[in-house]
Amino acid sequence: MDARRRRVNDRRIETFLISDRGTPLGDRMVHHTFASLRARLAWTGRGDYALPRVHDLRHTYICRALVRSYQQQQGVDHVIDLLSTYVGHARVSDTYWYVTAIPDLLALAGQRFALFAERGAS
Repeated sequence: MDARRRRVNDRRIETFLISDRGTPLGDRMVHHTFASLRARLAWTGRGDYALPRVHDLRHTYICRALVRSYQQQQGVDHVIDLLSTYVGHARVSDTYWYVTAIPDLLALAGQRFALFAERGAS
């Protein structure tokens, strides 16, 4: 974070992606750069899209962070609040959508609920 702050000359730039000059990257440059990296890495698409999109990285990050929080027995409500803020969602419910987005998360959430229900029945 300090390197980024030095790069933007301590100005308050809210965009995540910045240029070497410390200025926000425009959408066209972000998508052009991502397309170049995707081609060099030979990434292929899965699902509904022929090629991975920048937005897919955000989705993957959120899903992996949630899986990790379940595996580490962390409070998902706390983690989801942090993730929601980090990715810039205005409502935490927008981030909760990712809980149902992949089978691994749904399975882990189901296991956690089963343990909760089992304890409640005892």
